Amino acid sequence: SPSLTDIEASNYPNLKYIKADFDVGIGVGRNIMIDAVDTPYAVYLDDDFVFIDSTDLTKFRELLAQNVADIVGGGCTERGRTRRYHGKLNIEDNVLHYISGNLDEGYIFSRHTNEKISYERVDILLNFFMGKTDILKKLKWASDLKICTHTEFFIRACKECRIAYCPD
Repeated sequence: SPSLTDIEASNYPNLKYIKADFDVGIGVGRNIMIDAVDTPYAVYLDDDFVFIDSTDLTKFRELLAQNVADIVGGGCTERGRTRRYHGKLNIEDNVLHYISGNLDEGYIFSRHTNEKISYERVDILLNFFMGKTDILKKLKWASDLKICTHTEFFIRACKECRIAYCPD
């Protein structure tokens, strides 16, 4: 009988499966993924996240193409719950502080509009974003970390590139 990989490959001919060694860690797995990308932009979405009704990747692509940002993220759902995680990072006295951009937490960053696309300048996003492939290949995820690569990635990314959040 056909494997799940064979069934998925027949339904999605442009889908590429990459088998990694066992227990390589999140950083190595993400780096294998980004190294395989041969398009100008790459979308990253954690496996337990789902797009929300208002997700519009064309907005992300436009902001990247217009050089407004190098990485653009938005909202999604995780296990049926809408997630909108974005904010600013600040390191004081070797302590990392996260400043939320969520409206329900009482803080919002100033909004910008570029050709009818609203966005906010941020330092960190959910693990759902579109980025310029060349930038993501340059940044890479920490290969020595098996877990908790998300914050480390964005601490470096916010120093080296422009990150935007699309609230719509």
